[in-house]
Amino acid sequence: MRRIADRLRNAGYDVWWDRKLGGGSFFAKEIEKELTSAGAVIVAWSAAAAASHWVVDEASSGRDTEKLVPITLDGTPPPLGFRQLHTINFVNGPEDDAAFADLMAAIDRRGEGRWKSPREGHSATAPQPFMSSAGPAVGAPAAASFLSRLMRFRALIAGALAIVAAGVVVFIARPDPPQTIEALAPGAPASAVAARRGAAVAVLPFRIAGEAGATEAERLTRDLEAALTRAPWLTVESARSVSSAAARESDVARMAAAMDVAYLIDSELRLSGETARLTLQLMAAQTGASVWSLSDEFPAARLADADFSEQLADAVWRNVYLAEAARVKDARLETLSARELLALSLSGVRHAPWTEDGVRESIGVLAAAVSAYPDDADVLATAAQADLTLSLIDPGSAARLQKAAEERLAKATLLNPQSRWVESVAADVSFADGRYYAAAEGYDRLARRGFVLPATLAREIDARARVSGDFIVAAKAAEAQSAKAFTPLQRSQTHAAAAYMSAAAGADLAALNHARSAVAAFPNNPDAVMSLVIMATLGGEDAALSESVRAFCNFYPSFDYPSPTQSGALRAQLEGDGGADWRAFIARLFEAYAQRWSVIDAACE
Repeated sequence: MRRIADRLRNAGYDVWWDRKLGGGSFFAKEIEKELTSAGAVIVAWSAAAAASHWVVDEASSGRDTEKLVPITLDGTPPPLGFRQLHTINFVNGPEDDAAFADLMAAIDRRGEGRWKSPREGHSATAPQPFMSSAGPAVGAPAAASFLSRLMRFRALIAGALAIVAAGVVVFIARPDPPQTIEALAPGAPASAVAARRGAAVAVLPFRIAGEAGATEAERLTRDLEAALTRAPWLTVESARSVSSAAARESDVARMAAAMDVAYLIDSELRLSGETARLTLQLMAAQTGASVWSLSDEFPAARLADADFSEQLADAVWRNVYLAEAARVKDARLETLSARELLALSLSGVRHAPWTEDGVRESIGVLAAAVSAYPDDADVLATAAQADLTLSLIDPGSAARLQKAAEERLAKATLLNPQSRWVESVAADVSFADGRYYAAAEGYDRLARRGFVLPATLAREIDARARVSGDFIVAAKAAEAQSAKAFTPLQRSQTHAAAAYMSAAAGADLAALNHARSAVAAFPNNPDAVMSLVIMATLGGEDAALSESVRAFCNFYPSFDYPSPTQSGALRAQLEGDGGADWRAFIARLFEAYAQRWSVIDAACE
């Protein structure tokens, strides 16, 4: 039920369940109030739920007010008196997309004419801690950070003491229905029509020396094409008929024009025993000029891994957007398409996007994008991410930015909950907020949709371990992902995850080495630099601590490390909804933080 509630929440519904009841709340009165104000009531029937008087009573209230939406978890039919309503079958689990679509449609039908804005009747303060019906607070920290207010949802699972074994009732209020989503916003620039589908690329067939490599070349070409179709904002055209190097060199512009693509990908693979060397070039189609290249050597067995083409595709789309940004950086913002504005915001104009100046610049570009394309979910999610990043490092503008980010990410999720980009941003925001269970579920959904990047899997491993406490297993699993990563950013992100898990498992030296590897792989990754700050703090490595603190301050000059006496909110954010073992690790970290405070405080002066 928690997973169903998470999906409903991610789809833009306002969900209330009894984990939100404060200590000492009078359950019956509180539940009755929520039943009255809800737009729809979901009852989840199971064998135990059908035998629970609490569930039947609360379902009766929903039925009598024509708000009831019944589902079944195990195929159990509803009890007598409830069988006149269609029951949605969730026996295949909460990830059953067809059942979930039926559920949303039923909720919307029940709520027609009753929905209210999510901003009505909600406090701007952080939500109460989650409460189990059987005991003390679990989950959300007492001093939640601003991100815990990202989307103000409430949820109720009814059934009193029978909650776990019996059944579940969820009460839902829905925001105002979204306006019709059009392909382009009214008044959008004319150039957007041509760029609406995103940047178009073609994958030239892999070249592998020797006749024995022909089958492998075809498979790699096909796999990379498939992976690129899942990359955000790319359109992929087939170029498998191009076979000879001579045709590549002499007819690049003609091929590009015939396929209507902006970029070509040319790859060569050299196999030598158990070793493979890949050289990949991203070329501007009209000129044949190299835009970006990758050259790496790795075990040939890696070619068979599911993530191999995914990593290549991830690196390609990021560099396509760098090239797109370079192409339009001198253009007037009002003449650019949504995808061109996204490219500009993600790649930087005058400043690097991973710096504070770059984030501020990105916010300006995205403001123009949101104005021109107010119903583009990817634009809204990107704008929310930039706003939240700056609000973390610039307290003076935090309130304004937080409000804008809340509204934008909520709307993006409502407009397109299936967007890979929106889901990635939402998962990252959950992780940054300390909502590790929700983050792990988000990363898991991405992986099941084919995005099996080592960094995504490592972050999921990290998030789940913070809840479960299985740090030793998680450290080994994250290390395995770092061994599979071969692009610089993927290496950096996987080593950072391995650093946190190693430290939580008590292996401080291994953690420090992973953090150093994360920074070495991609020095401009602020998350990697922060991991080195934390691991150096734990390990008492003052020289590494000073250097990494200064590096982070150079990225974000407005960021101010809180003193030990003022670090409660930071500690609460890191603890999040982690389990007892994770909270014990954070307590140890903050003991070290207090001991090394003088080093941290002096580093950025």
